[in-house]
Amino acid sequence: MRISRLLRETWILFSIGMIDLMLTLILFFACGSDPFLEANGMARRLLATSPFLFAGVKIFSLILCLAVIEFARQKDLVKERVARRYLKIGIAAYLSLYALFVIKVNLF
Repeated sequence: MRISRLLRETWILFSIGMIDLMLTLILFFACGSDPFLEANGMARRLLATSPFLFAGVKIFSLILCLAVIEFARQKDLVKERVARRYLKIGIAAYLSLYALFVIKVNLF
């Protein structure tokens, strides 16, 4: 069985997620362990419980989503251009929501 390489968009989306995770944890520890710097309510509860649990869930959920898309692409369940489009939409959505939540947390 031939395993193809991951798409560039998959790596970009994974990198964005990891940068988001690192920035959140840096701010969490720099701001005196304040979980309210996380705008996502579910993630905020995880962060308040344990930063390690938060990081684990974030990494697992990100890898799971990307693995499903890559699996579907590699098994020809979706065409590569469709998978790329989904990943580009994911990149745009992640960056847009990230910017929106940063503005919300810092201004309101």
